[in-house]
Amino acid sequence: MRVAVVGGGVSGLAAAHELLAASGGDVRVTLYEQEESLGGNARTVAVDDGAGGCVKLDLGFMSFNQVTYSHMMEWLVGLGVEMERSDMSLSVSTQSDGGGGGCEWGNGNGISSLLAQKANILKISFWRMVRDIFKFKNDALT
Repeated sequence: MRVAVVGGGVSGLAAAHELLAASGGDVRVTLYEQEESLGGNARTVAVDDGAGGCVKLDLGFMSFNQVTYSHMMEWLVGLGVEMERSDMSLSVSTQSDGGGGGCEWGNGNGISSLLAQKANILKISFWRMVRDIFKFKNDALT
């Protein structure tokens, strides 16, 4: 039997792998992918840090853990893929457009990240943003 799998992202790769494993080699699987590399959006890119080193950025998903990706983790362990722990953080920094639009925010270091720009402690717009973060979380969970 011949089977075509369209798309070499995580789902396509998993489907091709499982089809081959379940068939005992009786199925011929052809994987079609339009990009030059496999993995879809889930990939790591290295970015020059400007100091002679690089920063590795994981693209494609926001979190990867035993709770939300238990089946994927089980599959990767079965394939012998090495994994390493990392913190789950997000930081944003924008340049001012001349109209006071500059902003910095991060969640990686607790309160010190939230107050990356110390002057924000005096800005009502900053505290509205903090309120909106909590409101969004509460609305999303209900």
